[in-house]
Amino acid sequence: MQPTKIDWTDEVWNPLIGCENNCDYCYARVWANRLAGHKEYSNSVRSAYKKFQPAFFKNRLNEPLNKITSKMIFSVDMGDMFSDTAVKEGYTKEILKVMHRANNHIFQILTKNPKNMTKFNYPDNVWLGVTIDLLEDNDRMIRIPPEIALQNLVRTNAGVKFVSFEPLLGPKPKHLSLNGLDWIIIGARTGSKKVQPNPRWVKEILQYILANKELADSLRLIEDRGGYTITQPLEKFNIEAQRLIDTLGSQQWITNYLHKS
Repeated sequence: MQPTKIDWTDEVWNPLIGCENNCDYCYARVWANRLAGHKEYSNSVRSAYKKFQPAFFKNRLNEPLNKITSKMIFSVDMGDMFSDTAVKEGYTKEILKVMHRANNHIFQILTKNPKNMTKFNYPDNVWLGVTIDLLEDNDRMIRIPPEIALQNLVRTNAGVKFVSFEPLLGPKPKHLSLNGLDWIIIGARTGSKKVQPNPRWVKEILQYILANKELADSLRLIEDRGGYTITQPLEKFNIEAQRLIDTLGSQQWITNYLHKS
């Protein structure tokens, strides 16, 4: 485990490395390629980073149990905990056992394989999320329609359910429901091939939330790296969210986080 600069968590934990999604914007694969050249790692770790196929490291499994202070832990950010291989080999089950025992922490998990999330039960300290880029055409090996991905997520018993539109690479389909979610992340594609989200796409998502009273009432906070922050109580959410919408035209890029109160 180690601290991270990711805004919405405290530390990252990787008892599992690698995935099978083949996303061309994957930051984890880029980092893995760099780490594969670090001689201080064992040959098995360096090999896992280089191949970037699911590989389990049992020696990292109990790290959260050694942390007394409560943390928000982004789990398996260098892979996909619900990849077919991870589930088949029992890696996912072993990781969830530790999450259940380490109930002083919050574990945040993102996946592009939401169909496998429905195969497990979760303790209250596990937050489940799916990544949806809204890109219609790509060469990813696993492609699941956004509505199916969110339906699978909502069916789970996770304490908090969230979606990450990061990177946001297309507009939200009009028929796509965000009901049942507690947390929404919108962000840019980063790295050497940066892609700034179209402000219109961000506006459409925020306007959808404002028009949906049930959804808007469950949200409390929006943070924007572009320099605009909303921290007002729920009763002021609509006013402040509209103000954010009005400023989007001048933003170069934006990352928003909508938190459940």
